[in-house]
Amino acid sequence: MVSRRNYVSITVMMFVILVLFMFSTVLSDVLNDYDTNDYAQADGLSSEADAYTIDQDNKDGVSDSSTDKELIVYIGEDTDEGTGALCYNWAVYTKWNMYSYSSLDEFETDMAAESINIPEMLVLDSDEVDWSSEDLIAQLQGYIDDGINVVISSLPDVSVIENNDVLCDFLGIIDIYEESTTADGIHIYSGFLLGGERMYIPSSENEEEFEDMELTFPWYKLGSATKVYMKGIIEDESVDTEDYPVIIWRKSYGTASVFAVNGSYLEDASGMGILTAFWYDVESYVIYPVVNSKSLVIAGYPSTAEENTETINEIYSDTLQNVYQNVVWPALESAYERNYFGISFMLTLQYDYEDDEEPSEDNLIYYMRLINELDGETGLSGDSVSDIDLDTKLDEDAEFYDVVLPSYKFTSLYASDYDEDEIKSSLDHSLLTYLRTVVEDENSSSEVIGYLTEAVTKQSGVADPFQYTYSNDFKLRSIASALGYTNIVANLEDIAYPESTEDYWENASDKLVSALTTYFSTVDKLEATTVSENDNRIRNFLAMDYTQERDGDTITVEISNIEEGETVWFILRTHNESIKEIDGGSYTTMEEEAYLIEADESTIVITMEASDERYYYD
Repeated sequence: MVSRRNYVSITVMMFVILVLFMFSTVLSDVLNDYDTNDYAQADGLSSEADAYTIDQDNKDGVSDSSTDKELIVYIGEDTDEGTGALCYNWAVYTKWNMYSYSSLDEFETDMAAESINIPEMLVLDSDEVDWSSEDLIAQLQGYIDDGINVVISSLPDVSVIENNDVLCDFLGIIDIYEESTTADGIHIYSGFLLGGERMYIPSSENEEEFEDMELTFPWYKLGSATKVYMKGIIEDESVDTEDYPVIIWRKSYGTASVFAVNGSYLEDASGMGILTAFWYDVESYVIYPVVNSKSLVIAGYPSTAEENTETINEIYSDTLQNVYQNVVWPALESAYERNYFGISFMLTLQYDYEDDEEPSEDNLIYYMRLINELDGETGLSGDSVSDIDLDTKLDEDAEFYDVVLPSYKFTSLYASDYDEDEIKSSLDHSLLTYLRTVVEDENSSSEVIGYLTEAVTKQSGVADPFQYTYSNDFKLRSIASALGYTNIVANLEDIAYPESTEDYWENASDKLVSALTTYFSTVDKLEATTVSENDNRIRNFLAMDYTQERDGDTITVEISNIEEGETVWFILRTHNESIKEIDGGSYTTMEEEAYLIEADESTIVITMEASDERYYYD
């Protein structure tokens, strides 16, 4: 039996707990400034005019210091796409200089006239080279003797190689096992891309859908002075591992190397990390600027209207908003808590602008509060199932936002199916007054980040978690290695308007969680950011320039074209060295001999030491 004193004590305690609980809830609501966007900034941002650029027609360089910069030269006809565009964008991001020539003869003319510096890297489009020329290999060998690293992009046809002993020797090929073979998987060696060794080969039937790498190619055997970065995997016990068909390798000549790419890996953004890896492997160390961002964009969600009611009820026995709030949101929140990334929600008030359903004020406020509590960002989505132009969609949305959320300033937009020209034509819309950045879906362009207009940046998705494949994983690792940038875009429109059972949330959520765990595990040292935080880092990254030099154990980096107080980041990759101390910044170890440098001042001084000290005894 409870005494009167204990009863009173228990009652008082319960009352106090209830009051405290209610007070914390009320306080949380009061402090939740969901109607204010901290990223809104009308001025003071870097613009396209501040960005580092390359004038390929100006052989004397684009600035007073450009003639001292590392130079990459591309030999090929097309620099607007493919390998030529990759070389250009890589040079811009890395702060190199870049020239392109339609033929080796044109390049030879400039070299003979000494009108350009000797490049560090010469990239050849195999289709633009006359491999039957008797003088070609001697010419390329002369470049290597001058210290120029030669990259053969997508090797010539095997029939050209097998009938040219001089070319075989130049590439380090001593035998051709088969003119064409189909591998069972791909092996990436440790020390090539960041993230370590990786095997792209299905371990079960469920993983066979992930395999979309280039698996059919000529089977070459290499000789001495060669180093393999990627090779095919042959699941045949009669084949020794060292005899597996090679995909990417180099042959060293002492003064420089020739790099061979047995496939189309240098035709899109996947080549970013490959070029960086080539550069790293021929130097004692490399240091280069990166964005340092790790983002997840949930596009087309939340939506606030009840739509597609009959289909949704048939699938879930519930309404769309109940499914979104009680099923989808908890799963997204759980994924966010398990994986360290920045999260941005590109909301659409409604998908269908031609039905009778209207957006819900209560639903909008509900989601705005939740996103704010999650430290996420709320942006606009271009998603729609209606055939309307972007201006019309924005007009419809603005009428609602002006009443329900009048003080919120949107700084980010998910492009969805609208092309860049249509987005540009809508930038004067009142809803986009404070727009800073546009998020695009993953695509084949090597321009991963850049400017859409003078004042608005664009940032591409790197992968779609609902379509996880080995090639997407490889692309993510490559871009992360070169740019320190990862942006996963998950579009949830198909959850509301499913095209197949694969779009049902119970199936889609499994793919999402699995892909996020896989993708983000390889870039865990990058910093979690929202898309507007990305925007600020992208602007600084594109604007900045730097020089670096080494004296003994000390690397000094001088940073320019950055406002005082702004932070930029670098990746430092070494060979058998580690950081002893750093002045002007700080660092995080990403993996063995790879460091993420945060530069807080315009000059950073890094003191190195040997990673493996050796002791000798008398």
